Amino acid sequence: MASQTSTSFEVYGSDRTMILSYPEIRRLDIEAVFARHYRRLKQEAESLSGAGVLVAAIENTGQLVAIGLLNPDTELSGAHYLVVGRHDQAHIRLTHDPTVALRHLFVRLAPGTNGMPEIDLVDLRTGQGFTVEGIGLAAAIRSSGHVFVRVGSAVVMVLPRWTWGPEWPDDPATAWKTLPRLCVHSHMEPHPVDAEKDHPVRPTWSEGTHITVMPAVSELVRNQRILSPGEHFGTLSLEAFGGSICYAVSAKELAVGVLVGRYSRCQIGAELSDLSTWSRVHVLLIADGANVKAYDTASTPGTIIDGRHINFAELGDHAVMALGHHVHLVWERSRACTTLNVPGDGSADGGGSGKFLLN
Repeated sequence: MASQTSTSFEVYGSDRTMILSYPEIRRLDIEAVFARHYRRLKQEAESLSGAGVLVAAIENTGQLVAIGLLNPDTELSGAHYLVVGRHDQAHIRLTHDPTVALRHLFVRLAPGTNGMPEIDLVDLRTGQGFTVEGIGLAAAIRSSGHVFVRVGSAVVMVLPRWTWGPEWPDDPATAWKTLPRLCVHSHMEPHPVDAEKDHPVRPTWSEGTHITVMPAVSELVRNQRILSPGEHFGTLSLEAFGGSICYAVSAKELAVGVLVGRYSRCQIGAELSDLSTWSRVHVLLIADGANVKAYDTASTPGTIIDGRHINFAELGDHAVMALGHHVHLVWERSRACTTLNVPGDGSADGGGSGKFLLN
C-alpha cells in the first residue's frame, strides 16, 4: 500500500556534522486503498440519492480519515460542496502532510445534462494544484463520473452514486475492474502563485480611500487578448473602514472561480492581509451560465448575507456579503451581461481582476 524508506539529511554544526534520518511515506497505491476501504465506501454511498456523490480522503498512512456526502437535493443547505485542507474548519481535514494548504481543494456538484450533476474540483490557488490519476497535474477539472486525485501525499476519491448503476458490486476486486472510463471534459493546468506578479502594485489601505483596480494594457497585450464587453461580467468592491477597492471581473475568471481572502494567493483581498478579522481564504465566486454563486470556503468567522450566515448563495445582479468583521464584498453584475461568454483561447489566466492599479 505504502512503503517506508529512510531519507538522510546532513545538518552542519559548529564542531560536527549530524546525520538525521526520518521515515518517508511513498505514494499510496490507489487500487490497494480502494480495495481496503471499499466496503465502508459502499455502505456510506447507500445513504445517497441517485444523484449523490461520495468524497473520501485517505491519508498517506493508508487510513480513511473522512467521508463527505454531497447531495444536489439539499443545495440550499450547502451540502452540495465541500473544502479539503488542513484547517480546522475544512469539511475534510488532511492533517498528516504539511505541504497540503489550509484550504486546498474545492469540490462541488454543478448543474449537468440529463438531470444529473457534474463534479467540479478546483484548486484554491495553492500553486501546487492536485494530481488527477490518468491525467496529471491540474488546477481545475469538471467530471461527469468518478475521479481519483492526489492532494499532497493524500488520496481523495470522488465516487458518484451512479458509478456502477443502482447497485454497487459486493466484491472490491469486481468494483475496481468494472470502473467506468474516466470522463473529465474540462481541465486547466496550475500555474505557480507569485505574490509579486499577482499584485505588482499594492495600494496602501487607509480610511476613506477609494481605488479602482483594472487590468493593465500591457498585460492584455502580452496575453494577446483584449477585454470585450461580453467578458466584463461585473465588479466586486471590497469595503472596509470607509474605504473601497473596485475590481473588474471577467467572464473567464468567474468560469473557473474568483478567490477572495487576505492571502496573497487570492485574486481579491490581499490589500487587507493585515486585518485578521476575516479569513486568509474566505469565499469563492464561481458562475454557472448567467448565475454567479458565492461559496464560503470554510472560513473561520463566516459569510453573512442579509443578516444570516450562509454556506452558499446565488448573488443575482447585486449582493452585499459581510466577510467576518469590518470587511464587506459588494457584487454588481455588468448591465451589458446577461449570459456568461467564456473566450476559448485556452489560457489559464483570465486577464483580470485586481492585478494592476490604474490611477
